[in-house]
Amino acid sequence: MENPPDQTESKEMMLQPRITRPKGGLLTMPFIIANEGFEKVASYGLLQNMILYLMSDYGLGLVKGQNVLFMWVAATNFMPLVGAFLSDSYLGRFLTISIASLSSFLGMMVLWLTAMLPQVKPSPCVASTVTKCSSTAATSSQLALLYFAFALISIGSGGIRPCSLAFGADQLDNKENPKNERVLESFFGWYYASSSVAVLIAFTVIVYIQDHLGWRIGFGVPAILMLPAGILFVLASPLYVKRNATKSLFTGLAQVAVAAYVNRKLMLPGQNDSYGCYYHLNDSELKAPSDKLSQGLANNANGIVNISAMWLVPQYVLHGLAEALTGIGQTEFFYTEFPKSMSSIAAALFGLGMAVANILASVILNVVKNSSKKGGESWIEDNINKGHYDYYYWVLAILSFVNVIYYIVCSWSYGPTMDQLRNDKANGVRGEEHEEAVKLN
Repeated sequence: MENPPDQTESKEMMLQPRITRPKGGLLTMPFIIANEGFEKVASYGLLQNMILYLMSDYGLGLVKGQNVLFMWVAATNFMPLVGAFLSDSYLGRFLTISIASLSSFLGMMVLWLTAMLPQVKPSPCVASTVTKCSSTAATSSQLALLYFAFALISIGSGGIRPCSLAFGADQLDNKENPKNERVLESFFGWYYASSSVAVLIAFTVIVYIQDHLGWRIGFGVPAILMLPAGILFVLASPLYVKRNATKSLFTGLAQVAVAAYVNRKLMLPGQNDSYGCYYHLNDSELKAPSDKLSQGLANNANGIVNISAMWLVPQYVLHGLAEALTGIGQTEFFYTEFPKSMSSIAAALFGLGMAVANILASVILNVVKNSSKKGGESWIEDNINKGHYDYYYWVLAILSFVNVIYYIVCSWSYGPTMDQLRNDKANGVRGEEHEEAVKLN
C-alpha cells in the first residue's frame, strides 16, 4: 500500500537538515559598536565639564577637583583589566558586557540625581566666578554619593571597553577565511574610528548641552542614550558567537612570559606606531607658548585675553595624530601577541597604561604645585593668571622626551612580532618548495 503524496512529502521535509544562519558576522556589529559608542559618548561627555561641576556645585578647588578627576579616569582605565580577567576566566564576554552596561547606566542615573536633588549636594554657589565660591563645603555623605556614581560608571567602562573589542573580533574571526587577518585589521581600524566619532560627539554635543541647558539635562541625556543601547545589545543575544570562558588564564600568562624570555634575543622587527610618542612630545611643547599667551592679564581673575582659539589647533591636531597612531597600533599589537583565551585582557592593556598615566599625572601635579611654591604663588593656581602653567607644560614636554627614549629601548629589546614570525615561516616554506622544484627540474 503506497503512502499518500502529502505524507511522503512531509517525511522528506523531516529528513532534510534544517538550515540555520551562521552566527556572528557583520550583522552583529551595529549592536556591539553602538553599545560601546554610547558608553564613550556618556563617559567622555561627562568628563569634559566635570571640573566645572565639582568647583561650582561642590565647592572644590582646582587642584583638589583635578585630583578627583585624575583618580576617576585612572579607575576608569584600570577597571578594564579587572573586567577582562572576569570575562576571560569566569563570566564570558557577553555576560560581562551586559552587567557592565547596567552598571554604567545606574552610575549615570545616580550622577543625574546629584544634579536634580538639592539635598545631595552643598548649597548653590552665589559668587560670580567659580574660583571664589561661597557655597558651604560638601559633607562626607554628599561626596560619597558622588564618588559612588563615579565608581559605577568606572565599573561599566571596565566591562564594556575591553570585552566589546574582543567580542566584536569573535564575530568576524574565521580561520577558514584566507583573508581572516585582513578582516581583523580592518575591524580594528573601523572600531577605533567609530570610537573616535563617539568621543567627538561627546566633546561637542554633550558639552554643548551641559553649557547651554544646564547639568540636569546635560547629565540626563547620556543616561537616556545608554539605556536603549544596552537593551538592544541584550536583545541581539541569539545572533552572537559566544565563546566560553577558560579556566587556564594563569597558564596562558605563564606561556606568554616563557615565550617573551625565549624570544628576548631575536632580531628587531620594524615598528609602525613609534610616531605617536613623537607627536605627544610636540603636543606638550606647543602647550607652553599658547598657555603663556593666555596669561596676558596678570592677577585679574575675570580678565579675557584677546587671542584666537586657533592657537590651540596645532597641539590638538598633534594629539589626535598621536592617539590614532598609538591607539590602533597598540590595540592590534596586544591582540595578536596574546593567546586567544586572553583577548579581553589584551584589549584592556591600552587602558591600563592610561590608568597608570593618570595616577602619575596626579602625583606630578601635586609635586609641581608643592615644590614650586617658594613663599609665594606656585606654578599651578586656581587663578591661571597668578600661576605659570607654561613652566608646568615644559615639565611635561621633558617627561615626554624621556618616554620617547624609553620606547626606543623597549622596541629594541622586544624582538619580532607574531605576524613577522608567521611571515618568515611562510617565506621559508615557499623557499624550500622552490629549491625542491629546481632540483627536480
